[in-house]
Amino acid sequence: MRRGVNFAGSLIALFLATDAVAQDTCLSKIPADLAAQLRREFPNHVLPRVSDNDQVYVRFEKSQGRNGCLGVARGDFDGNHQLDIAVLLSVDGGNDVKLIAALRRGRTWALFDLPFWCSHRTDCFVERGRLGTFERHISFDGPLTHPDERKSMTTRLPVIVAGKLESTGIAYAFSNGKWSFVWFSG
Repeated sequence: MRRGVNFAGSLIALFLATDAVAQDTCLSKIPADLAAQLRREFPNHVLPRVSDNDQVYVRFEKSQGRNGCLGVARGDFDGNHQLDIAVLLSVDGGNDVKLIAALRRGRTWALFDLPFWCSHRTDCFVERGRLGTFERHISFDGPLTHPDERKSMTTRLPVIVAGKLESTGIAYAFSNGKWSFVWFSG
């Protein structure tokens, strides 16, 4: 009898876990083939979930008519008319955050590990940004610190915007086969 109870309990737990995954807005925004590739290439990191962020930020996002997912952005970031994805991956527990840009290449994905400076997943975000001109924020008055950093850039495509919530953001643009970025204040 005990074996049957354990089996039934396991089925219920599996159903609830499956239902929770199916309900998570962040996970539902990542195509299955990309999720599998991310798990293979970054085995120590987990895919983003709505629950990764402080619930104050999630509630605010939802109050603005958005879905509450601060860990996935979708758009055509490279101009090839295919849907691309930007995701925040983190080591389970929330630290060591990576910003990964996944550009669709036919039936595969080209992954780019972009420079990123938000270290606690609860405070990080990624979103699709506007096209246009981005100027380096005045608080960054020193020299450029990374070879891909720019003082200004103008884009004709949507950008990836990521950073720390309630702080400056970083706009990432893909052009001529490489990524550039600008620290800005939105």
